[in-house]
Amino acid sequence: MMEPTARRRRSKKPPVALDVTSSHFYVRTDVDTLLEKADLLEGGRLTHTPFLAFVPEKTTEGPKVTIHVIDRAAEVAALPPETLVMVQWAGRWRSDYFKLTAGDVAGAFRRIERRAALRRANPNYTPVYRQLDLDRSNLEMLRTHYPAQVAEREQIVAALEAAAAVDPDADARTALAAAGVVHPNL
Repeated sequence: MMEPTARRRRSKKPPVALDVTSSHFYVRTDVDTLLEKADLLEGGRLTHTPFLAFVPEKTTEGPKVTIHVIDRAAEVAALPPETLVMVQWAGRWRSDYFKLTAGDVAGAFRRIERRAALRRANPNYTPVYRQLDLDRSNLEMLRTHYPAQVAEREQIVAALEAAAAVDPDADARTALAAAGVVHPNL
């Protein structure tokens, strides 16, 4: 005859809240990378990786944080700008969590609209930040294979870095022409 198995007792300890600010919980803060490379702002619903908005509230028991699960970036942008937000970006090999504010998302929407307006005005528009990335990678290749062309490319990268410090969304051709630098590919 089989004896009955003992039932597990439930713990009397209170549940512990997840502290997302502690050092053992790795959260990325390079928001520009997330908003540039991920398609979170495209307008579709985020069913698998929604935004988590941490909305502080004052109650009679004291301050409390309510977590809202939001599946559209436009709804996050409508929150007060100082509202803390977390989102998971499911990359190809790993998933990262990003900590940002609703103001960061709203600012990304404004940058996207500005770039779209610049593209409509100039079909050959290349933003400075994108051209700078290309020329930095080309500079590394030139150092390895074509050392004679390094000085010219370093001058281009320096001019693009100066333009990016002023306005990263400016047109690369216009910024280089203002600096008096000729780019071989533009």
